[in-house]
Amino acid sequence: MFSVFYLIKYAALPPNLILLLLLVGFFLCLTRRRPSGFVCLGIGILLYGCLSLGTTARYLVGPLESAYRPLGRDRLPQQGTLVVLGGGVSPLEDFPASDRLGRASFRRAVEAVRLYHLMGGPEICVSGGPGNPFSPVAEAPVLRDFLIGVGIPEDKIILETRSRTTFENVEQLLAMPLKRPLIVVTSARHMSRALRVFSAFGETPIPAPCDFHPLGRPGDPLSYLPSAEAFSASTSALYEYLGIAWYRLLGRIGHEAA
Repeated sequence: MFSVFYLIKYAALPPNLILLLLLVGFFLCLTRRRPSGFVCLGIGILLYGCLSLGTTARYLVGPLESAYRPLGRDRLPQQGTLVVLGGGVSPLEDFPASDRLGRASFRRAVEAVRLYHLMGGPEICVSGGPGNPFSPVAEAPVLRDFLIGVGIPEDKIILETRSRTTFENVEQLLAMPLKRPLIVVTSARHMSRALRVFSAFGETPIPAPCDFHPLGRPGDPLSYLPSAEAFSASTSALYEYLGIAWYRLLGRIGHEAA
């Protein structure tokens, strides 16, 4: 069942949704339903163009990434546990850990290292099992290998390798005897959903957002041109909005504001 939901989730988001619209439109144009085909092609092209604009990306990702500020020395607790939520890894074991981490995982790990040194060496719990149902590779061990490679002592690292989703991340973490407060390190756009799940379990961790999308300033002429960075940011934001809506539908989080 998890595999089915995984496929549906990715099929409902760009770029797969756009590709599907273009393919359907193309095949309809080859039949007697050419007007419907042109509609599908037009929607697909328009959707791609809009999501590739910096203005659209800022509109979508802005409310998510502005909800919480990055942690500085002045707001860090004296003790606690850094909790790093996995954000994807490559299954190719021949690569070094730094290359196996996806963009989100890599930036979360780097932020954890920064906070680790500012806090004087707390424990770091890395959380993430095989999030891809078609790959048996867990995220947490790769995160651990990266942290060890940049000088974090192995005895300071705690693994959680069973979770596959954000909800399961939190469920597994709260079953572990971790020193409070928990300092949650995850992508800024993902922080709202993560904290809502923690809140549903009665936990109030400290947010440590990272992995922001640098989209330039409003009014920049380049923001009115399509870019891969803007498309990526728009897609990431839509993924989070869909995740929040899905968790609400399942009753896993409430309807409070971010």
